[in-house]
Amino acid sequence: MALHVDSQHLKPNKADDEQAFIEACARARRLARPGSLVYLVSDFQHLSSQAIGHLNHLTRHCEVRAVIVNDPIEHALPSIKSPQPVSVSDGFTQQRWMLGDSKEQAFYQQWRDEQNRFINDSLKQNNISRYAVSAGAPLDEQLQSMQREQL
Repeated sequence: MALHVDSQHLKPNKADDEQAFIEACARARRLARPGSLVYLVSDFQHLSSQAIGHLNHLTRHCEVRAVIVNDPIEHALPSIKSPQPVSVSDGFTQQRWMLGDSKEQAFYQQWRDEQNRFINDSLKQNNISRYAVSAGAPLDEQLQSMQREQL
């Protein structure tokens, strides 16, 4: 109970999260030695033009591979037969979504496709190899598959 009470003031902050990602990319750029193999493991939801700039510089001297960690809901809402309202929050705003509603499903699918395409295209344009890891599948199988792709 005390942990829950103590963590109430730690609300997510999009600007802080984006800045933290930029700083992590800048740090990787500073620390990586030329010729290094650098793995970036992230959901890349805070990828910005500044972060991309650091990654672009990093790829000039290092081989960079991105492991994009995602959850199945980051691709599509769950399919259900009867409509059901759910409350969701991104840490900033509270929303109500109607699962099972085809219009809501299509809108969500388009929004997520655009976000995922931006991430994929940004990394691809900077010659960063991309690998997807899903929270909805066994990790060991996914890592073995990634390893086979390298051979």
